[in-house]
Amino acid sequence: MPIFKFLNFLVAFLFFWTFATACDAKSGATEQNRTDSTLNNGMKLLVKTRTSHPLIAVDLWLRAGAREERRGENGSAHFLEHAVFKGTESRPSGESDAAVENLGATFNAATGPDYVHFYTTVSSRHLSKALEILSDIVRNATLPDPEIERERGVILSELAQRDADPTSVLIGKLYLTGFASHPYSHPPGGEQDGIRIRARDTLANFYSRQYNPDRATLVIVGDCSFESAQKACQGAFGSWKRSSEAAYAVRPEASVPAYSPFRSVEVSRIGVGAVGFAFPAPVAKDFLDACVGQVVAAILGDSEFGGRLATPGLKGSAVQVSVTPRMDTSLMSFTATLATRTTVTGASLSNPGGKTTSQTNEVAETSDSRNLRLNRLEEALASVLQNMRDHPPLKSEVEAAKQRVLGSLIFSQETDAGCAAAIGYSYLVGGDGPEAFRKRLQQVSVQDVDSYIHTYLSDDLRSTIVLN
Repeated sequence: MPIFKFLNFLVAFLFFWTFATACDAKSGATEQNRTDSTLNNGMKLLVKTRTSHPLIAVDLWLRAGAREERRGENGSAHFLEHAVFKGTESRPSGESDAAVENLGATFNAATGPDYVHFYTTVSSRHLSKALEILSDIVRNATLPDPEIERERGVILSELAQRDADPTSVLIGKLYLTGFASHPYSHPPGGEQDGIRIRARDTLANFYSRQYNPDRATLVIVGDCSFESAQKACQGAFGSWKRSSEAAYAVRPEASVPAYSPFRSVEVSRIGVGAVGFAFPAPVAKDFLDACVGQVVAAILGDSEFGGRLATPGLKGSAVQVSVTPRMDTSLMSFTATLATRTTVTGASLSNPGGKTTSQTNEVAETSDSRNLRLNRLEEALASVLQNMRDHPPLKSEVEAAKQRVLGSLIFSQETDAGCAAAIGYSYLVGGDGPEAFRKRLQQVSVQDVDSYIHTYLSDDLRSTIVLN
């Protein structure tokens, strides 16, 4: 199962702004042919009928992400995402995978700050069977010790890859220091030291507390009626009971992160010089500000492909902006890495075919030179943001950015799986719906953008990490 990846702004558009409106009613129609209901055990069912293909996307979301981890549990959410697939009371390890493969499908999963979700796409005639297998996986996992040890190695390998990526390292450090007293301070995938010592009992306690029907939302999108989906869901999940641990499911820490701006210069352990900025970002339920934040990110763009960040001082530095609204206050982050310094040698040599060849070598750099380039990179990035404050985007910039956001919204809804994932995420974090978002997006003005810039991107709120 893939580890949660931090998303750059384009990916965030594809994921976040396909959201469908949350509905607290017992049942009823919502946006664009979507129907919601609630089982007697508290589990939510969201169904959207699309008959273009004889397929159904199944996506189960649980409020069992890293946000729910308590002291001593960091990494449990991600560890469980792996471990629940490794055997149930009726299906030993490997049999759940085989059962869903017999349906011509596979199950996958992902863990984030606010969620864990399990998903697949099956032929419409296999919906009931797919739900029965999924229900068994999330309700009846036995968490056998040998499988936990095997998955421990898999997860450590994933984390090693994450910890070698400059962007992930920067964003992780910005959250770690900026939200020190909140679970968002820990990366959703966990940390290597914690994963190495995480015991089965800790995982079992988290599983019992968080994997409960009143914390679950099942999204079904595709070629089925609401009635048939409801019947299949009731058959697979209707008997799911809350565990005794569920009474203690409320996270004891304060739900609102206390963001504290800071500046830190650290030794880069990945051999790459880099600079990261961060500013507080609105929660998903702050519909207007969350919408405007996406427009601002689109105006900024990135250093290579256009937008305000595409300036000579940032060229070659892979500068990106990332913002994905969450249940609680999150960050709009900017990450930049030093461009590699190279020389070209041997340009006059010829190969046997008569073509000129050359060799590119990385130039050794003194500490003083590296510090100077990092200072210039930080100054260039700060200059772009100051320019945004001093010179608000023109109406033409705002309209072009809105069209890019809208285009991503449309693209992301083309598949049933993408639509189901977006609906589930929105319901879980309380985000805006696609039709409401389109209307809101159309109404975003230059004044809204300018207000966002001065409210959320004030230099007084900036946090900075320099990896030297």
